[in-house]
Amino acid sequence: MSGKRWWIIVLIIFVIAMAFRLTLAVQDSEQTTGINNDNYYYYLEGYLITEGHFFTEPSCMAELSPGQMAPIAQSYFNNPVLGNQLKSQVNLQANQFGIRPTQLCTVTTAEYPPMTPLVYAIPISLGFKAVNDVLYFVALIGALTSVLMAIGARLAFGKGPGIIAGIITAISPCFFGFDLRTMSEPIEQFFFAMLIAAIFLYVKKHTKPRALLIGIALAFMILTRGEALVIGAVILAILFYMIGRKYELNIKEKLLHVGIILCSTLLIMSPWLFLTYKQFGVPIVSIDGGSSLADSNSQFTYYGQSTGSWNAFNSSGANIPASRRYHHDLSTFDQNQATSFILHHIGRWPVVVIDRVGREYFVSYSSNQFNFVKDFENWRPWIIYAYAISIWLTTIAALYGIILLRKDGKLQKVALLLGAALGNYAILIFIYATPRVLAASFVPMTLLASVGVGGVISRIKKKSLINKPMHSETVEV
Repeated sequence: MSGKRWWIIVLIIFVIAMAFRLTLAVQDSEQTTGINNDNYYYYLEGYLITEGHFFTEPSCMAELSPGQMAPIAQSYFNNPVLGNQLKSQVNLQANQFGIRPTQLCTVTTAEYPPMTPLVYAIPISLGFKAVNDVLYFVALIGALTSVLMAIGARLAFGKGPGIIAGIITAISPCFFGFDLRTMSEPIEQFFFAMLIAAIFLYVKKHTKPRALLIGIALAFMILTRGEALVIGAVILAILFYMIGRKYELNIKEKLLHVGIILCSTLLIMSPWLFLTYKQFGVPIVSIDGGSSLADSNSQFTYYGQSTGSWNAFNSSGANIPASRRYHHDLSTFDQNQATSFILHHIGRWPVVVIDRVGREYFVSYSSNQFNFVKDFENWRPWIIYAYAISIWLTTIAALYGIILLRKDGKLQKVALLLGAALGNYAILIFIYATPRVLAASFVPMTLLASVGVGGVISRIKKKSLINKPMHSETVEV
């Protein structure tokens, strides 16, 4: 296959991915869980950025003039009942923070990392201000992710797996399911695919610009979701080992390349780290970490049979000190308590692994898990079923891909991708028990699966050639 033909096929995949996502977005464009749900958080924060309120709590929207409000907020306040309810919630939240409602727009928040609202601010600043407009932009991000996946797989394994990876990304609910909401997962998958492509670009040829690209992509991914720090640490550990032991570079070049990756990552993250240090006294990616740890590893998960709630914020009624005052403190007590629970989980890790991973793979077979994903994630039932099936198929194909790559002696590439996936699973198991957390793992798993699917196709072709009858020519004399 020529390079030109390959790019034409990738362009077709992009168009299909875009059309598919736009169709689903048009049919399922209502984020019906209410303005306070996570679905709206990033959209509203991105909208506030375009109005000059950088990284303030979305409740600030209630204190703006109607002309400055997002369209969805205007619709709420145009309804007297909904408007009064929202005002009451805003006043209650301000009281919890110990400030007046009018001060909400002056207080910096870092509940979530900054990259997602910054990305969503792009279409809003261009005049596409409605939620549906931003959803169509998310569809574009998802389609571009399929292109990055194709490029990453091509750099790692060749043109064939590249096409397969692009197709899987275009049609898999493990990707398009997240592209139907204005959440952080589509942005995380996009930057993770960019990071993987940058790494394999560097593996192909070790140059300083390519090392710089790794650092940039890594910083963007970490600034999208805080738990990506774990994935990034695993990837860097494996990559730095490969640079130190496997690559034919002198010691000076090795140190320089490692320094470029680390310094570029820290340089891009430094404005946000400085902002959080100035506000909270600690340079941190997201101060929601204490809450997430405490809620996902709480007394509800410590005692009894359960090893973690689907809900990011534990509704068990356990008496856990409030950790939501993220404007004023980091809830150190909650973090310490959560850490002790994590250590307890590690002590019985087989049970925890089976339970938390099992809920991901059997999400559509339990009414409890099914209802949570349906209500909290707002996924339609067919997407939930397709998601569960897709996880199984992707995992099986990825395992077969690992077997094929091991036979070919490509263990370094397997280690990079498998390490990234396992790092993400470790987050699910011991840190953050919510379905969305595995979104990043589908990037390396799909790249490995592209090799497995390619292997199956090759075997089918070989069998068809073997079974094809031979046609002998008869010559009349």
